[in-house]
Amino acid sequence: MPLIKIKTNVILPPRVLTELLADSTAIASRELGKPESIFMTSAETEVAMMFGAEVVPTALFEIEVLDYEKKLSQSFVDEMTDLSKRLLDVPPENVFLKLTNVPRGSWAGGGKIY
Repeated sequence: MPLIKIKTNVILPPRVLTELLADSTAIASRELGKPESIFMTSAETEVAMMFGAEVVPTALFEIEVLDYEKKLSQSFVDEMTDLSKRLLDVPPENVFLKLTNVPRGSWAGGGKIY
């Protein structure tokens, strides 16, 4: 089960938040080659965040994937950066992505260890 955790200091109306969750899931699904139906996506908005010692619009996408050894692709970075600009109005230099491989046996869900 891939997990996308989004943190931003931007205030979002519910409609935009839903669009952010859906669009980031679709992008990650396509880029990671995993079906959307197995993704969990969460977002924390209005988080106290600074970048470069200033409070500026900022976004962090943390993507955790079970047994995934590949690296971030430039197209993945480009799409998430574009999404952040479009929905959050966060400039590209303030958008960050972190892809983490989770080893088998380190994740459980639905009463099962993966």
